Amino acid sequence: MNKIGIVKELSGKEARVRIQRPSACGENCASCKGGCNLSENDVWALNEAGAVAGDRVELEMQDKRVLIAAALVYIIPLCMLFAGYAIGGIFSDGEEVKILSGFVLMGICYGVLSIIDRRLKSKYSLIIKKVL
Repeated sequence: MNKIGIVKELSGKEARVRIQRPSACGENCASCKGGCNLSENDVWALNEAGAVAGDRVELEMQDKRVLIAAALVYIIPLCMLFAGYAIGGIFSDGEEVKILSGFVLMGICYGVLSIIDRRLKSKYSLIIKKVL
């Protein structure tokens, strides 16, 4: 996955880069007439290219890592929601208990993923590959 952004600030070997979030219509908003507004995000990236503040840069993240990150954020918590619902069914026939246990297990999953994210932060970070 490659992105283009502008370096806003430097901090050691990392740089804060402002990138534009992609729209649902693939940046072709005139064709979809959905009225979406393109928003910008700031991300921290490893500054391998030696960029300075104000530089336009190309960021890179391996596609495999993007897919792993998406699985961690979306698929695993959804599976935990269903697993919690099933576990709640073992202990009670009440629908409220099943739903509550599903959301509790999903919340615990997000807590664990938050801890994992802090430990693997450098592994999934973006890298500034070149200055444009």
